[in-house]
Amino acid sequence: MSGKITKHNLFSPSRTKTESKAEQSDRTARGIVKAETAARDQKTARLRKARLEMEREMALKAPSEVPKKQKITRSKQRDRNAKL
Repeated sequence: MSGKITKHNLFSPSRTKTESKAEQSDRTARGIVKAETAARDQKTARLRKARLEMEREMALKAPSEVPKKQKITRSKQRDRNAKL
């Protein structure tokens, strides 16, 4: 080291109070956003898993289990119209 030791060449310049405050706010905001993103991704994965499982169960159900529409004969249709 050449020359005289002073506070300017011995220590690195300290940050101003506003810079430190801005960095702290930035760090906090980024942490909050990161936590929210992680929570949203976990929820999306959980809901996707539940939906896929539900779709798989629906596909496994036999088509005979699904109730069929009843055909309305003309006589039944006339009876319904007469009640109206």
